[in-house]
Amino acid sequence: MITTSSSGDFAAPGHPAQHGQPSTRTSRSAVPTTVGIILTDAVPPLVIFFVLTRLGVADVVAYSLGAAVPLTRVIVDLLRRKSFNAVSALVGVFLLASLILGLATADVRTTMARGAVIYLALALVFAGSLLVSRPLMFTIIRYHAVRADAHTGAILDQRYSDSIEFRRAMRTTTIVYAAGFAASGVACAVLSYTLPVPVAAIATGVLEPVAMLVVVVWSIRYLHRRQSRAATTADTGS
Repeated sequence: MITTSSSGDFAAPGHPAQHGQPSTRTSRSAVPTTVGIILTDAVPPLVIFFVLTRLGVADVVAYSLGAAVPLTRVIVDLLRRKSFNAVSALVGVFLLASLILGLATADVRTTMARGAVIYLALALVFAGSLLVSRPLMFTIIRYHAVRADAHTGAILDQRYSDSIEFRRAMRTTTIVYAAGFAASGVACAVLSYTLPVPVAAIATGVLEPVAMLVVVVWSIRYLHRRQSRAATTADTGS
């Protein structure tokens, strides 16, 4: 699951960002939220896998049942929000398809490597969005900002149109997410087919949430630096 780190609240010309706006509070909560995702997405599947394998369940069945936990959470999130979240839906589709593939081949390593398909697909989606008018990170940030305050959509649209720095920040963040997903996909495939099955289960289970935590922390610091720089520029009248 993708966690946004900020509403992208840069200072517009003549309108420096104000301390304590919703974007700041959202940014401060991004790391705890991502850590929570690690605990809910990575730990339960691993516990299920090791408990079931100790009980004599086949590795591929045990891993598939454990992997159903994040898939179930994606479905529950979609139902509770009662709105279409393209990223969550995409992750859910690839999770389901890869689980079916793993069970059909009866190969636990194929099931573990499902993450490579998901991550590489997301990397292509993020990279592809750079070819259209608005990169995907802007769309995601706008989506969460509007959910918190319906009036912020027009503000973000105006800032994206007026501010070169804001557009550059959105594109840079999108590129970093695309690179992070691509690296995670390659790492997942390598770990799945080279490590012993129990070790690979742990490595692939924690790879995605840890990689996301790193990217989220980076994006928080990057966007805050950009916001501070925009505020300073507005204050000095440059």
